[in-house]
Amino acid sequence: MTDLLSEVHTNDKCRVLIVDDDEDFAQSLADILQSHGYPCAVAPAAEDACSVDEHFDAQVALVDVCLGTEDGLDLVAELRQTKPDTLCVLMSAYAELESAMRAVREGAHAYLRKPIDGDDLLATLESCFETVQLRQEKAEAEKALESANAQLERKNKRLAELREAAERFVDDVSHEFRSPLAVIKEFASILADGLAGPVTDEQAKYLGIVANAVEDLTDMVNDLLDSSRIESSLRRVDRRRCQITEIIRSVRPMLMKRAAGKNITIVEDIVGRLSDVFADGEKVGRVLINLVVNAVKFSPENSQVTVWARKGRYGRTEVGVTDQGRGLSKEELKVIFDRFRRIDNATGMNTRGFGLGLHITKELVWLNLGTVHVESTLGEGSTFSFTLPGYDRRVILDSYFGLLNEFHEPTVVSALAVVPQNAECSLADIHGFLISECRPMDLVLDDEKGDGLVLLGWTDTPEDWARRIRAARETSLKNAPLLQLPEMRMMTIGTWTCPEQSQEAVETLLEALSGRMEVAQESACD
Repeated sequence: MTDLLSEVHTNDKCRVLIVDDDEDFAQSLADILQSHGYPCAVAPAAEDACSVDEHFDAQVALVDVCLGTEDGLDLVAELRQTKPDTLCVLMSAYAELESAMRAVREGAHAYLRKPIDGDDLLATLESCFETVQLRQEKAEAEKALESANAQLERKNKRLAELREAAERFVDDVSHEFRSPLAVIKEFASILADGLAGPVTDEQAKYLGIVANAVEDLTDMVNDLLDSSRIESSLRRVDRRRCQITEIIRSVRPMLMKRAAGKNITIVEDIVGRLSDVFADGEKVGRVLINLVVNAVKFSPENSQVTVWARKGRYGRTEVGVTDQGRGLSKEELKVIFDRFRRIDNATGMNTRGFGLGLHITKELVWLNLGTVHVESTLGEGSTFSFTLPGYDRRVILDSYFGLLNEFHEPTVVSALAVVPQNAECSLADIHGFLISECRPMDLVLDDEKGDGLVLLGWTDTPEDWARRIRAARETSLKNAPLLQLPEMRMMTIGTWTCPEQSQEAVETLLEALSGRMEVAQESACD
């Protein structure tokens, strides 16, 4: 009688349990496997196998189909239940297809016919060994991934907390600065206007310096606040049909005031009759102010800064600011829009500011579906220009998807059709509510017939998006019962991956915007 348990200790091969009522045959298999580095244990019956394996912990079990009065397949089923990671190999003296198929159904890894060829045995065990190794590697990888994910989640949570704290700090500091700045500005103006008594020319000059310094500091505070809001995607973007000439006119007093300190003339050059644009007028005005302030900083006294607008290509309008300053080198042009990048002025001294103005300008233009360009010649001056899409639905969509197509990674977007729930609900009310709930790069467009809206955004789950909008409406009504919020119906138009499906998306959305809302399907949230 052989011992029930005989082992060769090694870390190189998997542990094999041989279960066969023919002990001589079982021992011969053990000898072969042990000679090739496989630790082995032998058991003559199913009940012995379970007892032996408690101490041996086999990774592979070679089980004879016929174990005296017992069925080897029952043992396989038991092992699969109690030790699902154990690989079972059935052995049988009968090459019955039914037995082999049943073995597979019971979860056997392989099937060997007696008498077993040594090469076949080793090949099968090698296959088992590879499977065991792969499972171990997978388990280790999953454990490492789980640990890494947990660590990443902790770090992300901490980063989110730090970012939120930083944003609160920036907001608090910005707002705290604004109040005293407003007081300084107001009292400097009172003194300059002589309301507190006569002012000499020299005093007026000093008060002008104070006023300019306050304006510079106010710009810095605004830049800091704008940058924080853009980075955190909290900035609200309300793109509508507007006229670029009206936007220029609205910021003209501010531009003239900023240029007056250096006796710089602001010239407007509007070329031809310009079409309406699709933009957030307040943010376009901010872009113009940033560009003119930048031009004034780098321009000599008694020079000229030109604010111009003209018809661009592909249905767009081009707007720009040209100065007569020192110009920019090729090296400076490469980094001019980088965050916190400051350029020396003509005297070699750094200009005031955080170096955020042009970075914010680029971001604000991007939020308005446009692009920024700069041309400059050293010693002659610079021209900063940007584009805005005309108020044409195809031009707007082409501009929107054109920006998405520039991303290095594919972007998934979805669209919802939004229509009033009843006649009393106006599209203007719906438009305003959606803008308040949208992220900066979500797009809200009226259809041509004025019957509904199309909402376009970065998501691959439009139904969830619609549910979030509905939930936001319910929350707002709960917090402010007297608030009048529109009732609306939302339907899914489609989901696309850009850039591959950008053109398909444009055509489908144009069809919906033409008034054919039947291209949309009722959203599950309704």
